[in-house]
Order: sequence, then C-alpha cells, then structure tokens
Amino acid sequence: VCLDPCSSYTVLNEKWRSTKYKVTSETHCDSNLNGWYRFTGDGGVQMPENCVPKHSCGTDAPLWLSGSHPLVTDGIVTRTACGHWDTNCCHFSNTVEVKACPEGFFVYKFTGTTHCSLVYCAAPSIVASSCSNTCAGNEECMQVDGEWGCHCKATLTNHSDLGYLQPELSCGSQQMKVSLEKCKLETMGFSFSTIHLRNSSCTGMRDPLNRSVISLTSLLSEGHCGTTVLRNSTHVTFKNRIHLSKSGTPEKPMYIRFHCTYPLEIQVNLLSSLHPAARHLSVLIGGSGTYQVKMALFQSPSYTIPFEGSEIALSPEDHLYMELNAEGIDSRMFTLVMKNFYATPSWNTIDPIKYYIVQNSCLNNQDPTSTIELIDGSNKVRVSFLLSKFLKQYDEVYLHSEVHLCDTANKSCKSLCSGNRNRRDATSYSRVLTIGPV
Repeated sequence: VCLDPCSSYTVLNEKWRSTKYKVTSETHCDSNLNGWYRFTGDGGVQMPENCVPKHSCGTDAPLWLSGSHPLVTDGIVTRTACGHWDTNCCHFSNTVEVKACPEGFFVYKFTGTTHCSLVYCAAPSIVASSCSNTCAGNEECMQVDGEWGCHCKATLTNHSDLGYLQPELSCGSQQMKVSLEKCKLETMGFSFSTIHLRNSSCTGMRDPLNRSVISLTSLLSEGHCGTTVLRNSTHVTFKNRIHLSKSGTPEKPMYIRFHCTYPLEIQVNLLSSLHPAARHLSVLIGGSGTYQVKMALFQSPSYTIPFEGSEIALSPEDHLYMELNAEGIDSRMFTLVMKNFYATPSWNTIDPIKYYIVQNSCLNNQDPTSTIELIDGSNKVRVSFLLSKFLKQYDEVYLHSEVHLCDTANKSCKSLCSGNRNRRDATSYSRVLTIGPV
C-alpha cells in the first residue's frame, strides 16, 4: 500500500536544527535518516533555500535546499540538498524529494548523509520559545499543548458578511491565486480544511511565506481545479470560485467568485543591449497579470549554448540560431506565431533600415540558407539564418522579433507563410522583442 507522505511521516522537532543554532561542542549527524520527514517546533518548519553558514544547525556542514519549494499542484518534486563546507556552499550534496501538503506544510524524503557531521537544517529559525515577532496583527503568541505558536486573538468580533474576508487576488503568468486571512475565516466559523475551489480536490493551504494566510491556486488552464474560460476578440478570462462551508452545520455553502482577465493584443518594446544573450521578458497585462517570453541567440543548431556578453563578435559567414519560447503558456489555448524577424543598425525597432529574415511569417526568399521551425506542443519557434551582407555594411546589428500569441479556439494558428497578407485576422497577443548588438 502506497501511503500519502502528507499523512505518513516522522517529525523532526529538535531546536538545534535551526539556522540560528551554532555549534558549541557536540555536533549532530543525520546519517541514520531514511524516509519521509516533517519539520515542526521551535527549530523551524521547512528547509532554508539559501546557503547556510558553516557550523550552524548543530553541525559542521549544514544542509540547505538548492531550489524553491513546490506548490501543492506540483506533487512530489526532486531537489538537491547542499552541504556548506570550506568555501563551497555545495561541497556535499544529497538528492531529496519534497512535497507541499494541502494543510500548509512540507514533507521531505531524506536519506542518510554520507559523511558526518552533516545535518538537514530547518528555517525560519526560532531558537527562543517566543513567537511574538512573527505573528500577524490579528494573532497573538500563545503556548498551546506545550508549543509556542501564533493563534487568533480571542477578542476578534464575529462576522457574517463575506465582505469582511477581504480576499486578495493575484493574477500571474501561470496561475491565479486568492489569499484569505486565517483568523478572519475562523471568526466566521470556517475551517480552512473544508475550503476548496470548484473542484473539491483543490483545497486551501497555509502560505509557506505567511502562515497567517490561506491560499488557493489554479493554473491558467481550462478545467484545472474547475476553472472555466471565456473568450472574445480582445480578451481571455479565467474564472473560478471558492466554496466555504461550516463544519457540522446544515447551512448552505457560501461562494467567493473570482476571475483574471488578460488582453490578447499588446505591443511592447525591449530596448537593451545583449547581456546575457538569453533574456526573460515580463510584460504587465492589463494591470492584472503577466506572460513570460524568452528570446535567446545560440551558437549552434543544437540550441544548447547561448551567446553571452554585452556584445557578440561575428564574421559575415557565421550562421546564427535564434529561439523564442512562450514560457508557461498553455499550448492547448495559445500558439506562438512569428510575424516578423528583422535586423537593424540601431536598437530602434522602427529604424527605416531593415533587413528581414522573416516577413509576414514568410522566410526571405533571397536567403536560401534560412529556416524556421515550430516545436510542436512547446510554444517554441526557432530560426537559423545568415547576416552576411548586413554585417559587411554596419558595425553593429540589432535583431528584433515581432510575435503574437494566437488563440487556438478561434482558428488554425500554425505559423504558415501568409504571403503579402498581414496575419491580423487571427486573434493574437502581439509584442516586439529586441536583442543586440551583434
């Protein structure tokens, strides 16, 4: 029988696991650990995500988590636990598995350390038995069942109006998240363990960065956690709702409905030099969310080693390889389409001097060496090309790419050559990306 590690784990609650706990004489070692574990108590509740100073956590080489903690929707992920020794923050390393549990904590699958003294650290560090500095405004530091913690103030007034909850909505590039104060929920008689989205398996969890807040998240994907999608010619809207019910009462559930709206058309210029060649671009969309796009220039057709540095030295005979990647976009809903890809002697995207590699989704027929490729299911577009004539005429060359996200629900969005037609008949989210000089 395979047990859920969120309900089958061993507790690690030693105070000396705290990143604030310095070695005095006795050092500890985790060579005997094997299985799923959860951090609790004064030492800390989760592994730190940054390098920990040597001789911390009651040991010589403290182990910290290299990489971020997962979301509940990520399931079990694999990370590296790094041990700090000498001048290397990852002198020792162990593979660990991590899972975020719906109840708001993390569990870790540890194996015994190969050397002593190495210990898996815990954070935030709370060596003292007081928590007064970590509690929210409507909480107080209290000792319950022998453990100190932040608990809702007994003086809070009962409320029945949902408006009292004041939910906060965050519209991101890959998910939407609603946050509610735990104490306000308890004041209204709601238990966070019964709160869920339209799909009852998507429950609320305590925010790892703010334990006084309960968060519910859904990916920007139709059907995920019951999310529905509405489209028109200019916008796409993702909708869901929170179900709140009171345990042990016949009262009907109450709902908080929320949505995130993203416009499908926007024009943005990135005016910067190439440093590094791979660049992440974040565009604010309608004041409500962001989409992520990555543009990179590579040295070979394997598309594995990008150019780096503020400038790139090339000869006219050098073949170039450019990749665009719409990161985190649901490829079932949107397809990345390249409209124009061109070079200019300046960073100005409307420079009258242009050399087109791709125009209106068509390759330049005067350059038989150029190719364009759409990577199925990944929202990546790759172009290989030469700039022989252009590089001979100008000292600096900047590359610009005009792309759009095409709504696949409205029409076929394959990046096929459109001749002289401007492909604006498809619903799209447009932008210009710039890279250079080269």
